[in-house]
Amino acid sequence: QSGVTAFSAGGFHTLAIKDGALWAWGRNNVGQLGTGTGSLVNPAAVPGMGSGITAINAGINHSLAIKDGAVYGWGYNLHGQVGNGTAGNTNVTAPFAIPSLSSGFVDVAAGAFHSLALTADGRVWAWGEADTGQLGQPNLGIGGPTARIGTPMLIPNLTGIVDIAASNFNSYALAADGSLWVWGNNQYGQLGIGTTDYFNVPTR
Repeated sequence: QSGVTAFSAGGFHTLAIKDGALWAWGRNNVGQLGTGTGSLVNPAAVPGMGSGITAINAGINHSLAIKDGAVYGWGYNLHGQVGNGTAGNTNVTAPFAIPSLSSGFVDVAAGAFHSLALTADGRVWAWGEADTGQLGQPNLGIGGPTARIGTPMLIPNLTGIVDIAASNFNSYALAADGSLWVWGNNQYGQLGIGTTDYFNVPTR
């Protein structure tokens, strides 16, 4: 179809922006499509979102979007990755407007079980699973009992960011000066910092 300006492929589902509206298709076992119940083999407009969608990202089984500068999350929420303040087995089957992220956001990134959001002024917020340092919080340990943070938290001391990405258990941010900042799981050296140490704070 014409009018598609962006798309994102998750674990078993896909999102797209068409003429400013949000569309979804694929597996919907935990509400990751935001269309109610049942998987879809054809794209369908996500109810209640209307137009004004500017960014999307699909994780393994949850989804994120920005509408008019506000961040929305839905789908699998065992680790708090939807951002509705809870973590547990209650999935979110319709897009949820995250109260603390209501304006000024330009991009989102969905990992396996955590989420990131970027503000227009270059700050990064994170929420969801935190046990490998992927939320970038210095007060959260690494390798201990699983920490599940359902409320977005601002990552301290990380500014001037222009792009973000989240893989399964780690996070990345590109600064305006061209520097790359990394944190989270580093079991195989995927952070590129010369060691296999995990980092719970952004590291250049």
